[in-house]
This record gives sequence, structure tokens and C-alpha cells, in this order.
Amino acid sequence: MKPIEILKKAQKGKYAVGQFNVSTDEQIRAVVEVAQELKSPVIVGTSEKEREFIGIEQAVALVKTWQEQTCLPIILNADHCKSFGSAKRVIDAGYSAIHFDGSDLDFEKNIKITKQVVEYAKKKNPEILVEGEVGYLRGSSEVHKEKVEIKKSDLTKPNQAREFVKKTGVDSLALAIGTVHGIDAEVEKLHLDRLEEKKQFPIHF
Repeated sequence: MKPIEILKKAQKGKYAVGQFNVSTDEQIRAVVEVAQELKSPVIVGTSEKEREFIGIEQAVALVKTWQEQTCLPIILNADHCKSFGSAKRVIDAGYSAIHFDGSDLDFEKNIKITKQVVEYAKKKNPEILVEGEVGYLRGSSEVHKEKVEIKKSDLTKPNQAREFVKKTGVDSLALAIGTVHGIDAEVEKLHLDRLEEKKQFPIHF
């Protein structure tokens, strides 16, 4: 099943497909075995540092082997690629999904590079799923001892999200609606009203 079809089915069925980031083959095994037990599709993710540790080609080979053995719908996602070069390496290696994170860039540059990633990815593999990001998620992959303060300017603006999707051609969009990276000391209120606003404009799935 194509990655976009996995997400379309989840959207229609009103359920989530979990992404679990890994850095070792043991972690991949654990994720896949639980998904197999639950008969659930799953996204295996690797951040830039995790890819450095496990190896890009190695992650592709391991996930491909599990797909063949289990017949599970598994998406291998390159999480938070921060540059075109980083994106190109995972696309060339055979990842089935890529998340280009240009949220640190100004809006126009984010559009420009994301569009380049989309065009390169689709030329290399028309079935690859490309996700962009608009808005800014604070925090890091750790337990935060103090509350992470989220500014109003961090949140994704609906008009920018609409423009971003139209100009880049991404398949999906990562939004900032009050979430943070890592585990926060306090649970922040999520701005679900903004999520509802963004559901009013079309995206590829």
C-alpha cells in the first residue's frame, strides 16, 4: 500500500497512525512486532541524529525486510530533515516518506526549499510522501524540567498554511497548535480551533 493510501484510509476511518522514532534494529523490531500484534499500520521514523547512528541504507534495508516478512503497511519516514542535502540522501536511499522541516527559515525560504524537496522526491519516486512544516515547535527530545513557553507567534497561521500547501505541493503538513518537542513539565493547552480552521482547505490526501 502506498504511504498516502495508508494515511487516506486512516483519515477516512478517523484513527491515527503512530510514528515511533528509532535508532537501532532492536527498536525497529519492537515497533513492528507490536504493530503486527495489533494488526496496525505504523510509521517508523528516524531523525537526522538517529539516521547517523543506525545508517540510512541500513534503516531502509531493515524496514524493507520487516515489510516483506509481516506484510504490514509500514512507512519509513525521514523525520525533521533540515536541509535539501539531508532530504536528498534519504530520498536516494529509498525512504518511503520524508518530513522537511524548514520551520527555522523565514516563510518564503521555507516555501522555496520545500518545493525543491517535493520536486526532487516526486521525480525520484512518485509514491513518496512529502511533509512540510509551518509554524515553530519549541523544545527538544528530552524531559523538560521547566515549562516550555509557547508564543502566539509560534502557532501556524491558517492563511500561511494555505499558501504553503498551494506553492509547495506537499502531501501533508506539520502544524504548530501548542505542542512541543520532548516531554513538557506541564501539559499545554492545544489550539484545536486552529486545527479545525486548517481542515477547511484542501491538501493532497
